[in-house]
Amino acid sequence: MALSIAALALMSGASLAFGQKEPSHANRIASPKVRYERAVEQASEALRKNPKDTGALITRGTALVHLGELAAGVKDLRDAVALDPKNFGAQFHLGRARYALRDLVGAREAFQAATALRPQDIETRFSLATVLEELGDRDAALAEYREMTERNPRDARGYVGLGNSLAERGDNEGAMAALRRARALAPQDFEAALAMGRLLARQAQWQPAIALLREAAELKPDSPEAHYQLGLALQRDGQKEDAAREFATVERLNQRLRMQAGGMGKTSPKKID
Repeated sequence: MALSIAALALMSGASLAFGQKEPSHANRIASPKVRYERAVEQASEALRKNPKDTGALITRGTALVHLGELAAGVKDLRDAVALDPKNFGAQFHLGRARYALRDLVGAREAFQAATALRPQDIETRFSLATVLEELGDRDAALAEYREMTERNPRDARGYVGLGNSLAERGDNEGAMAALRRARALAPQDFEAALAMGRLLARQAQWQPAIALLREAAELKPDSPEAHYQLGLALQRDGQKEDAAREFATVERLNQRLRMQAGGMGKTSPKKID
């Protein structure tokens, strides 16, 4: 079963818990697929010696999810949680795995447990807010974003999430204030530039929107979303040739993503309202 684009986004940056040694040169240059296969082999060997090795279960479960074996990965991570319910890594990676499996209720429960174990961990709280939004619980998601900004006032991610959430509610003034704060904290942050550009485009402020969306596309040239939003803004500002070039870039990037992910469907960029 292939991971969805959204699941890949949430799963990105996941680290393996088992084996804390510096990877060998061969491991560093190996492809991600090979690294995950090796992790499965090493963790399986550890589990043959000790079936209750929580770290090995987390490692194998996480690697299996990255390899697309979602059900098997979830089983390992559930076993890890059963052995040690207070293990933050087990709960966190179980949340990611359930999200990849599109079990949003299960993902919410795991992320809630992980957040209770580490209230300051912004990545976990952001993941929880993402799941809550997809479940349609916008009030709870907004509360999580506000909690992020209160617990981590120097981290731009909470303000980006808060800005996006407020924008979805039509609170453009509140959204802009949150995104300006994010930009002040992290001037080179891709998500902050993209969110503010999208918000300005919703208000038909085309020139500043285009400048920010172009900046986002330069910060992350491989992002179909950034090029798509830039293309829409250019199109609506009457710059049709430039817009066509951006849309061609989107198609090229989507084709690359489909090839890398084994044929999964196109991304679904957010449209400007």
